[in-house]
Amino acid sequence: MSMDELSESAENYLKTIYRLMPGGKGYVKPKLLAEFMAYAPSTVTITLQRLAKKGYLEYLRYQGVRLTERGIIRVARILRAHRMCEVFFHDKLGHDLIAAHNEACRTEHVLSEDTINRLEVFLDYPKFCPHGNPIPDRNLRIAEPDDIPLLEAGLGKFIVSRIAFEAPEVLALVIHTNIKPGADIEILKIDKINRVLVVQVKSQKQVIPMKFACVVMVKSS
Repeated sequence: MSMDELSESAENYLKTIYRLMPGGKGYVKPKLLAEFMAYAPSTVTITLQRLAKKGYLEYLRYQGVRLTERGIIRVARILRAHRMCEVFFHDKLGHDLIAAHNEACRTEHVLSEDTINRLEVFLDYPKFCPHGNPIPDRNLRIAEPDDIPLLEAGLGKFIVSRIAFEAPEVLALVIHTNIKPGADIEILKIDKINRVLVVQVKSQKQVIPMKFACVVMVKSS
C-alpha cells in the first residue's frame, strides 16, 4: 500500500475524527474516539500513530488528535461521496436515515469522482445530506455551519440544525426521540452526575445521554 493509499478502516478513523473535532479545529481525545468507534484504546492509539506518520493528522499525547490540511482534504472527498449517496438513498429510494447511512458507508470508498459529480447533477446539486450536514463542493470545500453542540447550549429553547455524527446507534436515537434537523427542542435540565440531559421535543420529555448531546447541533430558536 502506497503512502497515499488508505484502507477503508483508516478512512473511517479520519472521518470520525473530523466529525468529533470541536469547531472543526480542536483536538479529539483518543478515549472519545475509541468510544464512538467501539475499538480498544490500544488499537486506536496504534492506528492514530500510523496516520500521523503519513501526515493525515497531528497527534499530541496529552491533547489528543486533529486533522492536518491533508487529512481534511481526504475527509472532504469521503464525505462528499458519503453525503451525496445518502441523499440518493434517502430521497430517491426511500430509505430511512439509518439505512441511507449504512448504504452510503458501503459505497463511499469505491465510487469515482466522476460518478459522484454525475450523481450531484442528477440530484440537482444538493447542499445538505438528510442529517443536515453540508456536502463538500467539487473543490472539496466544506461549509462551516454556525451552530453548537446541544451539550454546550445551556438551558433554553433551540432548533436542531444537524446530526454531526451519523453512526447507526446515534440515528436510532434520533428516530426514537424525534430529535431531527428542524425540530424545536428545549433543554430542561442538565444532569452532570448521571451524564444526561432532560429535553422536550414535540411536547414529549426525553432523557438523552451526554454522548448523544455532543453530536446533536443546534441554533437559537
